[in-house]
Amino acid sequence: MNVRPQDRRFLILNIFLTICVIGLALGLVFVRTHAQEQVKQSVAVQNSPPTVDTVIQSAEPSGAAADLFFLTTGKTTPLYVWGHVSDPNGCQDIHSVSVRVYRKDVGMSCGQTDGLCEILQNVPIEGCSAGFGSATYIAAVDLPYFTDPTDAGSPSEGMHWIARVTAIDNEGATGSASSGDFDIASIVGMDADDHVDFGTLSLGAITPPIPLHIMNYGNRSFDFDVASYGNFSCNGSGSIAIPSENLHVSMAPDATFEESTPLPVPMQNTDFVSTNPNGNFNPATADVLNANSYFQFIQQPVFLPTNVQTRLTTSGVSRVFFLLNIPTSGISGQCSGSLGITAVPR
Repeated sequence: MNVRPQDRRFLILNIFLTICVIGLALGLVFVRTHAQEQVKQSVAVQNSPPTVDTVIQSAEPSGAAADLFFLTTGKTTPLYVWGHVSDPNGCQDIHSVSVRVYRKDVGMSCGQTDGLCEILQNVPIEGCSAGFGSATYIAAVDLPYFTDPTDAGSPSEGMHWIARVTAIDNEGATGSASSGDFDIASIVGMDADDHVDFGTLSLGAITPPIPLHIMNYGNRSFDFDVASYGNFSCNGSGSIAIPSENLHVSMAPDATFEESTPLPVPMQNTDFVSTNPNGNFNPATADVLNANSYFQFIQQPVFLPTNVQTRLTTSGVSRVFFLLNIPTSGISGQCSGSLGITAVPR
C-alpha cells in the first residue's frame, strides 16, 4: 500500500503522541505509588501516658479506705495502697507503679525519711489482659512503729497523711494521683530491762551506778518515772530488810550516792489491787493488796523529782542509773525488791 508523505508524517506524529501519553500515565502511577509508600512509612501510633484511676489506703489488701491507721508497737505495719491504673495504649504498656506515703506538710517530693515519708518503687500491676486498658496494683508499704501520729491529742494533730501513686509506662511516660487524707493513730509502748543486778556486796558497801535501759516502742515521746515498791526483802536467817531509801536513782552514769536521789515509794492503800505476775491484770478478780502480794500500781502516777525525771523521744533508748547502799549490819542472803516504771505520753 502506498502511503502519501503527508500521511506518513501524520502516522508518526500519532505514534509519538501515543507513546508520550503512555509514558505520562506510567509516570503518574509511579508518583502515586511512591506517595502511598511514603504515607505508609510515616504513620505511627503516638504513646499516651498512663492514668492512675483510684488510690485507696487500707489496713488490708484491697480493703476499704482507712481514715485512721493503727500501727504495731515495736514493729512495722503494712499500709496497703491499692487501686486501678489504665493506659490508652493498653495496660500491657504499663511497666509498674511507685508509691509514696507521707505527711502532707512534708510534700509529695519528699525522700525516704523514716517516720515522715515512706517510698516503695517498682510495684507490679495485676490482672492485665491484652487489648484491655485497665489493671490493678496492690502495694504494701511498711510503716515503722514510730511513724508520726496525727490523731487527736498528738503533737501533729491537724496535719494529715496521704498516699501518692505514680504509674510508669514502657516509654517512661507517667501519670499520678493521690488518696484522700488519713491519720496515723498514736501508740504508747515501753519496755525495760527485766532486772537490775547489783551483784554480791559486803556489809556497808555502796554500788556504782548500775544502768537500767528503757526503750520506746511507740510513736509518742513520753516522760518516764521510776518508783520503788517498798523495801528489799532478804532471805538470810534473821535478816532485816534493806530500806527503800537506801536505793537511789540518777540520770548521770558517774553520779555518787550523795549526788543521786532516793526513790519515792508509791502510795499504798486498799484502793490499789494486786495481780498475778504471770497473768493479765483484771480489776474484777484482783485480790486486795497485802504485804505478800505482787502488786501493780494502777492509780495515781508517782513522779520522780524533776532532776531525775527524763523524757524519751520516739525510736529511742534511755538509761536510768541505780545505786544501792547496803546496811552495815543485820543483812545476809539474797535480797530483792520491785521497781515500777510509768510512761506518761506527751
